[in-house]
Amino acid sequence: MTIIGRRDTDREIRITPGGLISSRNGAELYSVAAVDDGHQVSFPTSRYYYLGEHNIIYENHGYALSIPPRYQFLKVVQDAGKQVLHFCDRNGKLLTVEDFNSLDAKDMRDPSSVLSALERASVPTVSNIERLTADDSALGNVEYVAQDLKSLVKLNGNQPSFALGSLGGNTSAVHMFPLKPFEALPTMIPEASVGMLNSEYALLVLDRGSGSATFSYFSPSLQHPAHVQIEPAKHRQEAINAVKSALLEHPLYLIIEGRAFSVSESTEGAMVVRNAQQAMSLLQQVKLIPDDEREDELEFDVLGGKHALKITVGNALPYPEGVQHKFEVLPGVLSNVAVSVPGAEIPIAAHTHGGHSLLFRDFTFEHTVTGETGSSVLGFKKDLTQHAFEALVRNNFALHIPATDSGEFPT
Repeated sequence: MTIIGRRDTDREIRITPGGLISSRNGAELYSVAAVDDGHQVSFPTSRYYYLGEHNIIYENHGYALSIPPRYQFLKVVQDAGKQVLHFCDRNGKLLTVEDFNSLDAKDMRDPSSVLSALERASVPTVSNIERLTADDSALGNVEYVAQDLKSLVKLNGNQPSFALGSLGGNTSAVHMFPLKPFEALPTMIPEASVGMLNSEYALLVLDRGSGSATFSYFSPSLQHPAHVQIEPAKHRQEAINAVKSALLEHPLYLIIEGRAFSVSESTEGAMVVRNAQQAMSLLQQVKLIPDDEREDELEFDVLGGKHALKITVGNALPYPEGVQHKFEVLPGVLSNVAVSVPGAEIPIAAHTHGGHSLLFRDFTFEHTVTGETGSSVLGFKKDLTQHAFEALVRNNFALHIPATDSGEFPT
């Protein structure tokens, strides 16, 4: 399966989170998607490779299995009206879940010994039989990297079409070699290989505790998976830009009516303010920004009607003076709130004399009100983490696609 099509020139391609794979202990695991020629494609989240010289290892999130030499053949089978490749033995007998043994309990107790135990196994062995049963692409519908196999695939009755093997050396890739009827094994040299089983994968992880986004990928050219991580605490401007992007698609509004204000996810039928001077007057009216020239609020008229100002995120607040103590002890990057009008952003103080606190902590907006007794009441809260995560990935992660399709994962 070729993930990204061949091009004559190098290019950069942006990636986005794909489907949610799992969620556990505050960490969410996603597949990786990209847009190629206007079509969204997903990168594999599993891979096949040789750990040593004998067994093929298959890894998917949460489990691994080994396929010994006896079953290192591929047979063309019909699945839902299309032809797919399925593991089998030399006689065409399909490899099924029932052929697998579970790893010994002693090997499962030590995660570092799982792969070595799978490599030593002489029969099909799996670390988690339940997850293998639920994975419909591990043994059948096998993913491969090749230009075009249609001309090479010949239905030979019950016989397999390809033998699998390694080219030796330091490479871990599983190569595919066309198999003639009743041929014992083909000559496994580079010139005879017509493709490889998929040996690349990519994953995205969202840590809701820290707000970090991690992009992980592996290719046969890497000894270990590579990881690129963006953490809001270390990449403040990138986090702020992600919130700005999220608010463009999922806006919040400051609703002002008379001398009162509230926060809403809709305009509530109010007139959206697009003039900077009018916006400043409204913010002064509700004491969200100071007005040194109008200390006596009775000296100027109140703007009538109901108005909506679009909220955005301002600058990071490394030392937020006057912010409630409970904000200071919670983790995360604190940023002030601003309202945006065409051509301008007007920042709002994080804490007002009226007891209002408006700010962003990482990807969450919070508005609280402190009463005369010192107790705080939550006025409005909106968690934008999911939308900001998508923007953080789109804005900061890109793949370099080489002009020559080498079958390796792009960098």
